Amino acid sequence: MFELDDTIAAISSSAGSAGRAIVRLSGPRALEIADSLFISDSPSAIVDSPGFRSRVGIVQTGSIELPAVVYIFRRPRSYTRQDMVELHIPGPAAGAESLLNSLIRLGAREAGPGEFTARAFFSGRIDLSQAQAVSDVIHASGEAQLRSAIAALQGRTSRLCASAASAIADVLAEVEASIDLGDELIDVVVPAELANRLDLVALELKRITENSTDISEIGQLPRVVIIGRPNAGKSSLLNVLSGTPRAIVSALAGTTRDVLSVEMQTPHGSSVMLQDIAGLVTDARDAIAAAAQEAARAALSSADMIILLADASAPDGDGLEPPEDYDCPVLKVANKVDLRRPNDGAWDVMISCRTLEGIDLLKARICDCLHLNTGCSEALGLHHRQKRALSQAGELSLCAASLLRGAAEVSDVAELVSQDLRGALAELGSISGRIVSDDVLGRIFERFCVGK
Repeated sequence: MFELDDTIAAISSSAGSAGRAIVRLSGPRALEIADSLFISDSPSAIVDSPGFRSRVGIVQTGSIELPAVVYIFRRPRSYTRQDMVELHIPGPAAGAESLLNSLIRLGAREAGPGEFTARAFFSGRIDLSQAQAVSDVIHASGEAQLRSAIAALQGRTSRLCASAASAIADVLAEVEASIDLGDELIDVVVPAELANRLDLVALELKRITENSTDISEIGQLPRVVIIGRPNAGKSSLLNVLSGTPRAIVSALAGTTRDVLSVEMQTPHGSSVMLQDIAGLVTDARDAIAAAAQEAARAALSSADMIILLADASAPDGDGLEPPEDYDCPVLKVANKVDLRRPNDGAWDVMISCRTLEGIDLLKARICDCLHLNTGCSEALGLHHRQKRALSQAGELSLCAASLLRGAAEVSDVAELVSQDLRGALAELGSISGRIVSDDVLGRIFERFCVGK
């Protein structure tokens, strides 16, 4: 699937205008090929330079000479564990394309998507979960997603899998010893004790999967939808909570028509997405009002939390009841308490958008409802493939534990238990890349950019 022994080259900097372009080489001839078009005042050639060095000079690409800085990485201490060279030249992209074409004419092959990281994986520099994390870092759509991807790149997912695999392998060794040694075992292995150990592994794997988040969803902020009657102060509340005058505030009822979204920073450093929707009414006056109501209810259907905002100055508190059929927390908030103070027991929080009374308490309650009080602890981001493998490993561990718990001797069920435990190890191995098909590898690395 991948050629690993030739020399590859690619532009590794992003496309478009930039102050610097980077062209990367990896393979047995990387130093030699770079030497062929690099000129400097140094008497020594690139092939004679030690690793982790930089050289300043000029690269010749046809009739064009470009100032360049060359960075040299010697095997096995490079990213791919092969000899590597990075050529840094001034933008624009045309210069990088010309340089790449010159390298190809000198014997390099243009790299495919993710081929540098694939070489890092096959050489053992990183495992498969870290390789996927490289792609996740590149494609991260927000700070939270980036932090999660970096944690995986630093080995967080790998360590969790390795711990579970080690515990399963220990049990497997004792089970298979009962097959090979039988009555010669000095220490009698109690089936129930092995079952208990597997239960703990399965419990930990379940905890990991339940506490993890799909990597694609990490960047998505929790959505807090503000609902209420027209002129209850929803737009004012959105502006106060976000600290920006995003919504138009008017004494006229029904000013908001579209769903307006704005990010709010919580006291704990995390963020939520506030959404101001059209005031809920039973009878829309016209087609535009009907469309506004439809958009409002669509926003409600995807809400992670609802703020039910009522006008405390209205004689009946405006009579709005919590919406039905929405499976998310609902916080009942009374606004305009500076005009009239309602019965405390009817509301979760009482506020005034004009005087800012109760706003800090409301922010705290939002954090409570969305469980955002744990500071900036990183969510474990997993791909669907990884999550499925962890679940399967846990289920196979439980199957093995059940067999052991019902046996008088380990040897009675050793072959069946061994099969389940080997299956569990294979599932964990598919995450680290120790046991994985070429088809899966192809799908993973094709998501990469060329040059990575």
